[in-house]
Amino acid sequence: MFDLNLVPDIKSALVTHAYRTFFDRTLVNFEALLEMRDIRIGRPVDEPAPVTAEQLVRLLGRIGDIAAPLLQRGIHPSESQQIGEHREIDTDGFVHVRPSPQSQPAAAAASSDLNRWVAEIAKFLGGLLEAAQRDLTQLSQSG
Repeated sequence: MFDLNLVPDIKSALVTHAYRTFFDRTLVNFEALLEMRDIRIGRPVDEPAPVTAEQLVRLLGRIGDIAAPLLQRGIHPSESQQIGEHREIDTDGFVHVRPSPQSQPAAAAASSDLNRWVAEIAKFLGGLLEAAQRDLTQLSQSG
């Protein structure tokens, strides 16, 4: 739908989330093997497949969980971000520092671009939520 290379913060968050999820699940499987428990990939055979609407709601929830901190950071930048210092602390407590921009006009332009992207992403997610609610309402009324 859009090129994630144009929004590096969102791309970074999505990639980090994917790697962290994969790593966490891998460790859980290793732990289960060491404890001589059966590991299963996927869902049990006798479990019915979730309906598409349920999958959409779960996906929207996951997107919201990932995007909300990025949107909040863009809407309410910290004091250090406002003066041009780029420091981020991830969920594990590690501090990531990027070089400061050389000029304030470039920082102002970047801030303007970030605000534009935040507004566009918020507009997109709002429209997606409205469409999902409309589809779910139609599905529940027809079913």
